Amino acid sequence: MVSLMKNKIFSFFKEGNDRTIKAKYNILYSLLLKCGGILLSLIIIPLTLDSLTAYEYGVWLTLSSILVWVNYFDIGLGNGLRNKLAEALALNNLKLAKAYVATALFVLGFIVLGIIILFMIINHFIQWDKVLNIADNQISNIDSIVSIVFILFCISFFFKIIGNIYLALQLPAVNDLLNFLGSFLSFVIIYILTKTHSGDLFGIALAFSLSPVIVYAFSFPVTFHRYKELRPGWGDIKMEYARGLLGLGIQFFFLQIAVLVIFSTSNFLISQFFTPAEVTPYNIAFKYFNIVLMFFGILVSPFWTAITDAYIKKDFLWIKKSLVTMISIWSGCVVLLAMMTLASKQVYAIWLQDKVDISYSLSFAMAVYMAIATWNQIFTSLINGIGRIKLQLYLAIFEAIIFVPLAYKLSAMLGLKGIVYAMSFVLFISAIALPLQSFYILKTKS
Repeated sequence: MVSLMKNKIFSFFKEGNDRTIKAKYNILYSLLLKCGGILLSLIIIPLTLDSLTAYEYGVWLTLSSILVWVNYFDIGLGNGLRNKLAEALALNNLKLAKAYVATALFVLGFIVLGIIILFMIINHFIQWDKVLNIADNQISNIDSIVSIVFILFCISFFFKIIGNIYLALQLPAVNDLLNFLGSFLSFVIIYILTKTHSGDLFGIALAFSLSPVIVYAFSFPVTFHRYKELRPGWGDIKMEYARGLLGLGIQFFFLQIAVLVIFSTSNFLISQFFTPAEVTPYNIAFKYFNIVLMFFGILVSPFWTAITDAYIKKDFLWIKKSLVTMISIWSGCVVLLAMMTLASKQVYAIWLQDKVDISYSLSFAMAVYMAIATWNQIFTSLINGIGRIKLQLYLAIFEAIIFVPLAYKLSAMLGLKGIVYAMSFVLFISAIALPLQSFYILKTKS
């Protein structure tokens, strides 16, 4: 019986063409790594709350959600590189592939340097306690924390482009490995700080922001030793290719900014509409239900670049089959979200030991949001892989414009869960339009 099961598993991973087999293996490895990452994130929350108050933790969550915006300031260069490099590799044009890598790194280096210099100039005029709505004398060293963490975020922002190279190579599991190692290093540092009773907001912030810099900086020489054909040199920089990278990249950039307004401002809005302490229950509920979004993202992630490869090679049948598979998996995710909602109170009690109270109504709102978000992931992966993102861009801009006033109105009416329902409402617009666009593209191309 065991032997039969083993044979079925092995045969499953050997079925299909090279693209499908590579996707299956990457899904498996990504699943294991993401599960490890989820476990670490769940352990880190109560560990961090042992060192910080709910107020301090809420401030850190708000600050980190603002600093994550740095990741979007590459003008879409990362995603542009991902698609263009995947196209060059599909055509087996290694010279072009190396030029794309070298040019992207060169341009990104200038962007990061410019961001750091600009920040150092304007930071003197920013009152961070006012921006983060921090009460008087609650956190005295907030300016120092912001300055150091911002610079570390910028440095990791540069090094993380290595992840886009692995995504273009259809190896998202390696990118997930780097993320996991960064999280694991953060966990180790926070654990040591907690056990030595030396953990404070500065130490926790440093642990979270320094760890990915160390991991990704180490991955650079390792990657280009393994893939010598992609190792960039000064002579490989072709500024004429920057336009090709940035042409698609600019569209991704504005799309990212619009998405940023909708999804990455929630902690900031809660801090402004309520207090930093209210960020904590929202963020914990988000992390709990985000397990499903992360799991679904693992399954969908390999398809973006695989669809680019299939589209270049005009393998539309493979794209259609993949779409059907993803929709089937999504149905299972909806059932899982319903079960998680019913069990949420018990899970929170065991996980957090009653340190934070989170209502059923907030959990239900978060489950609705995650159901719509996972549905949209199916079609954004397809459309991003093909590179036809203009409709998605226009929708995202419209959704970003209406999100903040809608969030303000609904939060006044419904409280904290109103923010979540505002996110769900704007997502629902894309949930209708993007499938229609996807089916139209496949119908006309077939």
